[in-house]
Amino acid sequence: MLLLLLTCASSVWARSPDYSTFTLTLSSDYVPSRWTHEVGYPTRMMHKLGFGLEHSFLGWTEIFRGTGRYVNDGAAFHWALLKGMGMALIQTAGGVTHLASFPFTEIDVALPNGGIDLEF
Repeated sequence: MLLLLLTCASSVWARSPDYSTFTLTLSSDYVPSRWTHEVGYPTRMMHKLGFGLEHSFLGWTEIFRGTGRYVNDGAAFHWALLKGMGMALIQTAGGVTHLASFPFTEIDVALPNGGIDLEF
């Protein structure tokens, strides 16, 4: 409960430049999710649903991709693995949040680096 209160107290609600989306983020430096750039409610809703499904089911891939990225940046393997596991949890939880809130396209929960990118 304390963790939830601290998270809410330290979070920032940001408004998009065109005033169409509110973004909940844990820092003032955020990247909006990909679906926020879509036009029209049905299109935004379907892209948010797809974004949520993608991150809910593929967030675990950050264990490997994140670990590799942090090792390449010079981190020790065990720290890179822990950071990769943390990023996997964040991406998966963010996907579940997007999945649960997909009808509400005014709300975006910003994920690190805008979420996982499946392009290689």
